[in-house]
Amino acid sequence: MFKDIASVGDKIELVQINNQGKIINESKRHVSVVYELDETDYASIAIPIENSRLIPLEIGEYYLIYIFSKNGLFQCKAKVIKQFRIQSAYAAKIQIISDLEKQQRRQFFRLDIVQDMSFRVLTKNEWDEIKKLQNSFIDKSKMKEIMKQDQTNTYTWQDGFMIDISGGGMKFNSKEICKEDDILQVKFTLVMESGYKNFLIYTKVISCSEAKNLKDIYAKRIVFLNIKSDEREAIVRYIFEEERKRRNKENRLS
Repeated sequence: MFKDIASVGDKIELVQINNQGKIINESKRHVSVVYELDETDYASIAIPIENSRLIPLEIGEYYLIYIFSKNGLFQCKAKVIKQFRIQSAYAAKIQIISDLEKQQRRQFFRLDIVQDMSFRVLTKNEWDEIKKLQNSFIDKSKMKEIMKQDQTNTYTWQDGFMIDISGGGMKFNSKEICKEDDILQVKFTLVMESGYKNFLIYTKVISCSEAKNLKDIYAKRIVFLNIKSDEREAIVRYIFEEERKRRNKENRLS
């Protein structure tokens, strides 16, 4: 049962699905928390808030839910039954309509973050050459050389700042407009408990739109391409570390 896995206050992520269980829009993931648990397969969750705006969960809509619990990451499907208020907060009651499955795909969890980063747009020829090398067994050493050179080459990098990050990609803002499917190389540094870790990753733009309440700034959602497993694990570990720090801070203040 849901209450055997989730606890009040657990973070969850919601992705809307249709009544056949297919994801409607992979890039639209909403963060919420568990408010109340029922003895049956019902629960109350907070209405997600993004950019100071409530994201309504309409009655009758279906969602894929990822539960970030002390027992690990679990996934299930749910249906929105009703919306209501708990004191000054807005909430939704959901019905769990599938079994809970334990997931290893922790890269889906996003962390809200404001941090500097840099990026550059690759030409088609440049990306084709890189893909060729990545897919070639003979040129693995050459690929390592190129990656090493990328860290010292005097490319023209554009400045941006991260809005959120996950093991699968990130959202960032900058003055530049990018096109969907543009290939970017991004570089950034995360301060981990073990020290500083630098990242240099190829990515693809999946959306670019005007940032809300920011003039002449554009929000880009990107996914990581061919990211090394140790890099992905490092990002996921960083997210877990930061989530734990934030929860501890909230507990101290409450």
